[in-house]
Order: sequence, then structure tokens, then C-alpha cells
Amino acid sequence: ITLVAGDTSSHIYNGDGILATVAPLDPIFTAVSENGIIYISDSYNNRVRSISLSDTIYTVAGNGSAGYSGDNGLATLAQIQTPGDLAIDKCGNLYIAGANPSRIRKVWFNIDTLPQVSATITPNDTVITGTQVTTTASVNTGTVTAYQWVKNGANAGTNSAYTYTPTNGDSVYCIITVRACTGRMYTDTTTAIHLTVTGGAGIISTTNHTTQTYPNPVTDVLHVATTEPQHYVLHNLMGVTLLQGSVDKQNTIDMKAVPSGIYLLQLTNIQGQREVVRVVKE
Repeated sequence: ITLVAGDTSSHIYNGDGILATVAPLDPIFTAVSENGIIYISDSYNNRVRSISLSDTIYTVAGNGSAGYSGDNGLATLAQIQTPGDLAIDKCGNLYIAGANPSRIRKVWFNIDTLPQVSATITPNDTVITGTQVTTTASVNTGTVTAYQWVKNGANAGTNSAYTYTPTNGDSVYCIITVRACTGRMYTDTTTAIHLTVTGGAGIISTTNHTTQTYPNPVTDVLHVATTEPQHYVLHNLMGVTLLQGSVDKQNTIDMKAVPSGIYLLQLTNIQGQREVVRVVKE
């Protein structure tokens, strides 16, 4: 038997980011995620703690003050009181049972959102006319249930990779259907890849629509840097829209009136491609 966490000299909270074996605890219940993260109900300290794979302890819920507050905000800023039993769903989100008050709280670690899809092409430099190229689609979350490549408006391949011989003016993109960890189905479309073939050689170029948002977490003004005009919608985890408008290149979004919490910023370009950014408002 070996010690995992706790300092027997005390049970009073003394900070995060330290080795779990020197952290005072009042452990009541534990739960272990699929990736090996240990969660502990630290009852006396009105917190839920986690132990990383490097044996470092952190607070994941509760600010140490007994009570009930903070729904729809950062879990570490919320009040919880004598946390009890813990459970983890298949998406890795944490559920906390509280005896006083008698409620169950949820800490979202993995938010079921629209997937972010992309397409790449190889080789991505000059090729001789007649040489085959391979386009590959990918998604950042969930399980892909269907790929549908579209070349010049007509359906093409149905695998994650599509290999063919390009001709001048080709436009290729992929429609991807994804099952999120909650079982919800989403469909999204990659940015089109445009190809140019001239003379005896072809130059393949991809159009990348990248957007940068900063700072994140944000306190008052969110800066959005984009290569093209975008329509944005900011909504909370319940799907309620708080802000919407348009941005073009260097723009800002005024977040001063938005309450502290976690939000989803959906950006859509003129081609209909969508990008979702997780934004934390402090």
C-alpha cells in the first residue's frame, strides 16, 4: 500500500499546485476518470480537488467558502458546502453531490459543441501535371460517422482521405458528420481547397481561414483577428445568445456587460464555414 494524497498533520487547505502527498485534506469520496485523474471531495475545506498524473493537487470546484452560488460560472469561483459523492460521465464531466444544500452540481470539462473540422492536401508544393494529390479531412472532437468529399460541386470520395489527379480550377471540400460524446450528431464543412494547374506543373494552394481571439480569459474587451469578414454569436452553455455582430480583420467585442463564466463564440465566414471558440470571462 502507498500514500496517494493527504498530510496527516492537518486537514486545513493550504494551497494548490503542490504534491498531493503533502496537501492537507478531509477526503470523503473519490472518483477516477478514464485518463487516471483522481477527484476528491475535500469536505471540511468545501472544495473538490484533483490529482494530476504528475501527483500535483489542484482545486477544480469550490472557493473554500461554504454556501451555494456560482452556477453557470467558473467552478473554482463557486461556493459549495461539504461536497459528497462524485461521479464522472463518459465525456469526462464531473458531478458533485452536496448534502447541504441538497443539490447535484456539474463541472463541465468537455463541452459538447460544434466540431471544428479541417482539410489538408499533400503534396502542398509544385507538382507535375498528372500527379495525384491526397486531401485529408480531420475533426478535433467526437467520432466521425461519415465523410463526403465534394469536388467541383459533385460528390466524390467517402473516406477520410481522397486521392485524385487535379485539374486547373478544382475546388474540393469535405462534409463531415460527427457524433459527440453525448451522442448528439453534428455536420460541418471544411474550408474549400482550391487548386491551380498550369503548363507542365501544378501549384497547389490551400485557403486557410484562421481566426485568433485574445486575451482568453478576458475581462473587458475580446480582440478578434481574422483574415476575412465573420459573423459572430456569443452564447452561454445553455444556448442563450448574449452578443452577436460582425468582425473584419482587426476587431474587438465588448465583453464588459457579460457575466463571469464560460461561453462559446461561434464565427461564420461568408462561405458558411464555422469555427467555435471557448471563451472564459473573468
